[in-house]
Amino acid sequence: MKYAYELLLRQHRAFVPVIYVFRDEARFVTVDHSGAHFSAPFKYVSDLKPLATFLRRYVTADPQGRGFDQTASLASKADHEVFKQLKTRYPTSSLLHDLFDKAATPGWPTYVLRIARLPVSPPSAPPHDATMPAGDYLIGRPQFRSRSIIGSATRCYAAWDRAEQCPVFIKDYWRLSRGLSEYQVYLKFSQGLHPVTNIPTVVGGGDVYTVDFGYQTTRSRMTSTLDGDIFVGERVHTRLVMKEIGRPLESFKDWRELTSVVHDALKAHQMAWVHYGILHCDLSVGNILIYDSATRAGPQAVGLLSDWDLAKTKEEVFSPWLSHESRSGTWQFMSAAIQWWPQKPHSLSDDLESVMHILNWLVLKYMKTEACCDPSDLADYVFMIYDYAGENKKSCSPFKYRMVSEGTSFAMVPSEYKDHPFIGLLDRLRELCVSQYRILSPELPTDEYLAACRDGSMNAPLNTHDAMLNAFNEALDNTVWSHIPKLEDQLGAFFELPTPSNASNKSRGNTLPDAHPDAEHTKPSMDASSSDRSQVSANVPQPPDCSASAISAGLALGGPPPL
Repeated sequence: MKYAYELLLRQHRAFVPVIYVFRDEARFVTVDHSGAHFSAPFKYVSDLKPLATFLRRYVTADPQGRGFDQTASLASKADHEVFKQLKTRYPTSSLLHDLFDKAATPGWPTYVLRIARLPVSPPSAPPHDATMPAGDYLIGRPQFRSRSIIGSATRCYAAWDRAEQCPVFIKDYWRLSRGLSEYQVYLKFSQGLHPVTNIPTVVGGGDVYTVDFGYQTTRSRMTSTLDGDIFVGERVHTRLVMKEIGRPLESFKDWRELTSVVHDALKAHQMAWVHYGILHCDLSVGNILIYDSATRAGPQAVGLLSDWDLAKTKEEVFSPWLSHESRSGTWQFMSAAIQWWPQKPHSLSDDLESVMHILNWLVLKYMKTEACCDPSDLADYVFMIYDYAGENKKSCSPFKYRMVSEGTSFAMVPSEYKDHPFIGLLDRLRELCVSQYRILSPELPTDEYLAACRDGSMNAPLNTHDAMLNAFNEALDNTVWSHIPKLEDQLGAFFELPTPSNASNKSRGNTLPDAHPDAEHTKPSMDASSSDRSQVSANVPQPPDCSASAISAGLALGGPPPL
């Protein structure tokens, strides 16, 4: 099974067929991004017919029938050489130089992806139209790849548009087939009456489609576990091509730039909710990017809110039974209310509380505080607030809930920082969250809570964006921003942030490569799910670990490239 795992991670495949052998019995296994489905066992020694039939059908099948993605093909030798030299077009140590240097890692093949370009059709168009023009994009080693093949199995690439001769960023993942797709969300935002700003510009993508086989979906509707076969949701292979290539939020140069960039993302969040009734549902450090926009005065840092794949419509927010079965988001940045009260529906106030957690989490990592005297103590403190998931792996620590609901400061800063606009902003966000909890208690029954959110009768401050945006505006309007040093990462070198055991893999945004030698397994921008971001989404069980006794028969063409 390890071999099948590596094939799905490294090659462009929809599934991998495996033959599992144990003593005198064998099973056929289909491994895809829904899990592994095992056939009934058969005695291959006394009855060779099933095995012979399978092998005959396999050797006579075309590549797509063997599990290969026909929209990805190995690049020609000429294209491979062009791709290897792309880094030389950019200054050494620049963002694009580093991205293409990693993408062209020796031992990794260069592929050409065939992806539909952005249509001019209205947002009501299907996620893919076979008649749309397609573009060819060169890719190599991914900048990020999920730790697990189960779930979205996200891979992100720095790519080269052969037609336009320019760099782009490609996000490749397997989305749940139900609900609004991320591609459709971007179409709504870009083609509607009120275009949403401060989001990535999508120039192509959609669900992967071929004329002969239609949409590329997971084949397993049942997944085999130690407790038997269970039903899992269908997933659809999808790609997004984005114009901008951004820096991770953690690369902010100073605290004013951080404030400005998060403010930009918050404005995008407001436009999406007010004009289109779409709630992001996953505000986190990994989903806010810094894009250095070229201006006459030089590069200007702009915030982009990315990764809308967990977004919900207003109808889903106010009718939670229509939405996903479990909570969604990045664990460290989810609101304390939704972690502590599992029955609470995800609402606008939960997304806005995440903004406070993003800033406090970065303060603990990069600012001098009373908690950072000893790295071990700081690590324990951050774990207790942001990573602890309870004995049942489903609730935050009482410490976090009490701090938010009672208005306790997450980071005690030196006295000389007290009058700084950024510290004032943190205090104001803390006050807004306390007020929200007191006016609109998360303990309310679901129907009462949703009614209060819908009609605004309780006048809670986080039922709209206004109060939080005003807090950011007041801080940014202050002309005196004294220097608060940004320290080196006080946590990254000490320990890898743990994630809840029920966390599933989640998509990564377009970010810098990580310095770690196996960075595609780590969160390029921060992480914590991202260490594959801690995603609490659909509970997809893992297949049993059969690697010790599995014989993967070498049914796939070729093996994984060397590490």
